[in-house]
Amino acid sequence: MTRPVIFFRNYTTGQIVTDDRILLNLEVQDAKGLSWIEVEKDGQSKTPEKVLSEPNRELGVVVTRYRVPVSLSPGKNLVQVVAVNQDGVKSEATLSLTRAVDQQEIWAAVIGVSRYEDSGIKALSFADSDAEAFRRYLVNDLGVPESHISMLINEGATRQQIIRTLGDRLRSQAGPDDIVFIYFAGHGANEPDRRSNDGSSKYLLPFDADKSSYNSTALSMEELERQFDRVGAERVIIILDSCFSGAAGGRTIFDSAYSQRGPLSSDFLLQIAESGRGRVVMTASDINEVAQEKGDLRQGVFTHFLLEGLKGNADKPPFGNTDGAISVDEVYAYTSRKVRETTKNLQNPQKFGHVSGELLIGRVPESPHGP
Repeated sequence: MTRPVIFFRNYTTGQIVTDDRILLNLEVQDAKGLSWIEVEKDGQSKTPEKVLSEPNRELGVVVTRYRVPVSLSPGKNLVQVVAVNQDGVKSEATLSLTRAVDQQEIWAAVIGVSRYEDSGIKALSFADSDAEAFRRYLVNDLGVPESHISMLINEGATRQQIIRTLGDRLRSQAGPDDIVFIYFAGHGANEPDRRSNDGSSKYLLPFDADKSSYNSTALSMEELERQFDRVGAERVIIILDSCFSGAAGGRTIFDSAYSQRGPLSSDFLLQIAESGRGRVVMTASDINEVAQEKGDLRQGVFTHFLLEGLKGNADKPPFGNTDGAISVDEVYAYTSRKVRETTKNLQNPQKFGHVSGELLIGRVPESPHGP
């Protein structure tokens, strides 16, 4: 006995669509014809409307055609079809469609500094290559045009160039409905400041930072907040694979002489996140911890697992819902757990800010295959 053969006539698996509701056309070929057919989506079943049933003598089968309206959720949708012929033989087929949830442009500033002009600032091993890996993700996985990405690496990542990129270029490029990524991998630092709520000022170090004068050569959180506020996009994702800890090692410039400093508050990161609607800040570690690099990973620990999550792992249980679209919350849940496990809880990534609904920043690539 032969099985029914199911064809999707107007859609192919893996296709990206923009409509929230489609009319799906099905064709089933069987030697005798069907006994029944059912379409299931999100646990709900319906019987499609038959529009044609006739023998095809050339193929030696009965061709039956159906149509059924299907509602699509944002992200990946699975439509399952079950057909049973008059001999009771069953066939199943699955159609995977991804509904595009956003049609906005994506812009990015990607900054990585491993080498510093000041010889007193210890070189890092992987900050520049981490930035390049994040750029590749934007281009290869999200499809962001190269022209939408400002790359500032090592000597190209001067204080002036970073400010110009954030406050001028992104301001002129990104519209209100667009998404902006700002990624920084490199050293962070703090220094005593009695005017600060927690007694210290925090900085990201550009290539031309001077260890003896961070105030005039580094990027303070206050300066970064001013530049971020100039970006007109409502949705800004700021990713910092750096740290401001007084502990030794990793992506902080301090040696053991500074390791007795107490924990710092994270109020300044929360303030940056809350300075705009739809703004999220993700950091590699808690404020009093070190952001680590690992030779066996050949990356910063945080960036390594961030990219793993964005490329699909964050969409799997228990972190995600397997819908093919990856949200900020999903990738943070994945990255946070993997970093904590890898560093034995010495490094705990943090997320600040809130958006209404899901802010989707990744998608799972489809493998081409037939129904």
